[in-house]
Amino acid sequence: MVGISDLSTLIENAPPYWDLNKLLWWQYTGNPADPAQRNDLKERSPLYKADQVQGPILLMHGVHDPRVKVTQSLQMAEALRARLKYGLIQGLV
Repeated sequence: MVGISDLSTLIENAPPYWDLNKLLWWQYTGNPADPAQRNDLKERSPLYKADQVQGPILLMHGVHDPRVKVTQSLQMAEALRARLKYGLIQGLV
């Protein structure tokens, strides 16, 4: 499982070995350096749709994941907590 919540942050904080495929990422998802594309990335990112969630969500994320940082899941959990007032049980392994 990979808890991507913000596409712009994922692309901007990609590990160095993704640099070879960055052009493909930009073609497939969008380039966060371009304001119009960044807005499109935001519209497609779950983080900014937390207020639309209608039920419980289980977030699981490996703390040592080198590709998708755990902050992706933590910021989604915080957005859910702030907007929907759901409780959060947090355990980091």
